[in-house]
Amino acid sequence: MINPKRFAASLAVAACACLLSLSAAAAPTPAAAQSCQVTKNEGGQWEQMIQLGQVATYGDLKIRLGEMDDSSTTEWLIIDVKAPGLAVNGYKILNGQPVKFTACGQDVTLVIIVYGNGPLLRISVF
Repeated sequence: MINPKRFAASLAVAACACLLSLSAAAAPTPAAAQSCQVTKNEGGQWEQMIQLGQVATYGDLKIRLGEMDDSSTTEWLIIDVKAPGLAVNGYKILNGQPVKFTACGQDVTLVIIVYGNGPLLRISVF
C-alpha cells in the first residue's frame, strides 16, 4: 500500500535534487518563481476525465496517467507529475486515495477515481 507521506517525501527529494543541481548563475529569479502557477485546466475545471498516456495540464502543473491496474476493480494507477522544479515519474497511487504535494509554492491534493467510463482526475489547490 502506498503511503501519501511517501509521495510527499519523494516530491521533496526530487525538488531538493533539482535545486542542488542548479548553479548559482542558473538559479531561478524571484520573478520566475512567482510566474509558476497551478490553475484550472483549459476547460476552466479542477477535474477532468483522463485516458492512459494523456497529460492533464493545470497551468504549470502537468500530470500524466502512465499505467493502471487492468483488473475489474482498478486498485492502482501510475502517474508522472511535473512542474517547474518538480519531476516525479512512475509514482504508484491507489484508486480514490488522495495524494498531497507542493507545486509552484501551492499545496495541491490530487485524486484519481476510476469509474465505468474511465479515470476522473481531480485536484484541489490551497
